[in-house]
Amino acid sequence: MKEIQNMTTDLFTSIEEAKTWVKKNSEIGCICPCCNRLVKVYKRKLNSGMAQELIALYLLSQNDFETKFYHHTNFAKVTGGELSKLVHWGLVSEKENDTNDKKTSGYWGITKKGILFVENKITVEKYIYLLDAELVSLSEETTTIKDSLGSKFNYNDLIKK
Repeated sequence: MKEIQNMTTDLFTSIEEAKTWVKKNSEIGCICPCCNRLVKVYKRKLNSGMAQELIALYLLSQNDFETKFYHHTNFAKVTGGELSKLVHWGLVSEKENDTNDKKTSGYWGITKKGILFVENKITVEKYIYLLDAELVSLSEETTTIKDSLGSKFNYNDLIKK
């Protein structure tokens, strides 16, 4: 594992130099010399749990793709924010949160791109790169729904439910 880079602010003569250094070191992780916060770009794979939840949402939505949002407790089995990462691929969208007492609505809908991906008609980028939960870039390497499921799940068994 590579060590997080740390530089003091007195080594930079301008904000632009500091920005350049942070950008260069963000993949391995670094402490920003301006704000003293960790800056790290995380590589995330479209994994089997995400693919399984997308298929479950697809099956739940089959008769009403355009307008229907479902609460994650009706179909999501994986925890830890995996479902929300599918937004970065454009495969799902979240219903707007209409209350201030919680961070998100918890309601999700599958997009047209998500439908095509589940139906194995398109490929999507295999990896996303995130910085502070924001999309930085997408990989050139692509994946199918079947490849994303890996050997843990059988696509034909899941899609027939």
